[in-house]
Amino acid sequence: MRLVWMLVVVLTALALYCGYWFVGHAQLTQRIDALVKNLPAYGWQIDYDTLDTVGFPSRFDTTVTNLNLYNPAQDLGWQTPSFKVYAISYQPHKIVARWPQTQQITLFGQPIAVDSSSMMGSGRIGLSTDLPLEEATIDGRDLVLTSDFGWQARLDRLLVAMRTAPETEDGAAAPQTDLPVYDTYAGVQNLVLPAGIRAALDPQNTLPPAIAAIDIDLQVALAAPIDRHLTTMPPLDSVNLRRVHLQWGDVQLTATGTLHPDATGRAEGEVAVTLNGWRKLIDLAVAAGALLPERADQLAMLLGALGQGESLSLTLTVSQGVLRYGPIPLMPLPAILQPAR
Repeated sequence: MRLVWMLVVVLTALALYCGYWFVGHAQLTQRIDALVKNLPAYGWQIDYDTLDTVGFPSRFDTTVTNLNLYNPAQDLGWQTPSFKVYAISYQPHKIVARWPQTQQITLFGQPIAVDSSSMMGSGRIGLSTDLPLEEATIDGRDLVLTSDFGWQARLDRLLVAMRTAPETEDGAAAPQTDLPVYDTYAGVQNLVLPAGIRAALDPQNTLPPAIAAIDIDLQVALAAPIDRHLTTMPPLDSVNLRRVHLQWGDVQLTATGTLHPDATGRAEGEVAVTLNGWRKLIDLAVAAGALLPERADQLAMLLGALGQGESLSLTLTVSQGVLRYGPIPLMPLPAILQPAR
């Protein structure tokens, strides 16, 4: 008799578990259908061949084939032969995504083929009705970007990550704010620039072919949380530059600081910068059009008078959206901050 009851319990649990998968499958299908139907309202056109979810009874494996997303107003698009998203059935709020080795993006009318040895992503959504983003990561290896306009760029690795900023010991997110705060990171390894950009920046080929590393580690406060209610990316309220680093041959730049908006949304704040090979860096900034030649001459004379050789540590100010060293304006910064409230 005991064996009979054990068998009944096992079969009942199995039936409930299998029923849960079908319920979850139905809810997932409804959400995907709603997303597809709502995209045109946000300016996006979508087309695909098939969209299926399998994995019974333990997984939700969703695959879309020949996906074509396009925003005609902004001339942005994404085309891919397949895109796969995986989730364990008992943790559907945690996903893993896989991109194909060949896909295409369109940036403002410019088609760019993206080839890679692998491109994976992961994400976690909060367990609430708002479905807030808790973390997301994209990791691409051996990327080659080839434009229909005739240029090509290569990089060994691209890593982009974002997460909700963890709470401090007193239970508040850092920095102190009532706005949603996110830790944000972007890193590039061994970036080979398009030939035209490389020739403009370094016409004498005095630097190595590849930029060894670019690391951008920020903490950003946004005007609104990233959740299911979001229709456009919310503006930045403040930016904490925990570490911005560039290494290209003998040229190294490391920056930290904090930027806040003024009443018009222009950046204000201070940035501490450490430079190695600063004379070459000034030449690169002039070649890129980020620094006016006459400003470069003034800056070189001022920095040279400090008598620290090729290594410098200095504090730059940002006021009215312009990066400055003392009285010398260096370059304007993009207006990406929302006006101060």
